Amino acid sequence: MAGHDLYANEETDVFAKGQAIVGTGIAIRLPHNIYGGIAPRSSPAVKHRLTTNGGVIDSDYRGEVNVVLANLRDPPYRVEKGDRIAQLIIKKIDNRELQEVTQLDDTE
Repeated sequence: MAGHDLYANEETDVFAKGQAIVGTGIAIRLPHNIYGGIAPRSSPAVKHRLTTNGGVIDSDYRGEVNVVLANLRDPPYRVEKGDRIAQLIIKKIDNRELQEVTQLDDTE
């Protein structure tokens, strides 16, 4: 399993070709050098053309995890409480210092 399902904690209408912020009712504390990525779920993306926007949870964030749900089709979409709306993917951050260069190798 790559991601943890996130569930809607409230009913919300996502207007046609619009977006809405949907609360999940959870908060998390991530360790330093780790962040949470919010990703769309495959089933709603294919069946209803729903995706996510935004989607980075930094390790110092302590508020409710919200999902910016975007409706890519014309009819509005009704999110019901308890619907699986996105996935939370936990990722390690590589904080090596970036180095400025004047030239890069060609792509092979």
